[in-house]
Amino acid sequence: MPRKKKTRSSNDKPKLVARLRRIEGQSGAIARMIDRGADCSAILTQIAAARAALLSAARALLTEHLRALTVGSVRGRSEAALRQLDNVLAQFVK
Repeated sequence: MPRKKKTRSSNDKPKLVARLRRIEGQSGAIARMIDRGADCSAILTQIAAARAALLSAARALLTEHLRALTVGSVRGRSEAALRQLDNVLAQFVK
């Protein structure tokens, strides 16, 4: 089943991509810390920070999606919007 493409606002996409690039950098730094034999406590602190950053990015994307679904439901797609919302939330809270 082909996935639908979403056109994000011109402001949202660069911010989200920049946020994910920073998380990617954090992940690389964590790998280097492990390679160098850094203290476990320091590594775990960085993992927690990366996890929080990823969750924050997911929340921003979910908020954007909820806004789009809300607008769609006002335009008469309420049942389909609710099913889609249910699916998105189910994936997010796994």
